[in-house]
Amino acid sequence: MQILKPVGYVHLHVHSSYSLLEGALKIGDLVSCYADIVKVGRTSITINVQVWATPHYEPAEPEMVTEGTFTYVAIDQDRRPRPVPP
Repeated sequence: MQILKPVGYVHLHVHSSYSLLEGALKIGDLVSCYADIVKVGRTSITINVQVWATPHYEPAEPEMVTEGTFTYVAIDQDRRPRPVPP
């Protein structure tokens, strides 16, 4: 059973000095993304994602840039909810 459909591209954004994330990311910063599964339901999964940045050119502690909670619903070929694979 295939869970995700493969894609033939990757979409990236590059901005000159700062990113659009509240201006908190500078080019060259180390960016770390962390995700936790919050809940697995019968037809959906909810995850929490945090994005942290550590300045590259100066000593500093990592700082949380943004976070979000996302719910993905498994759908069948007719776009109706279907059970999440085990």
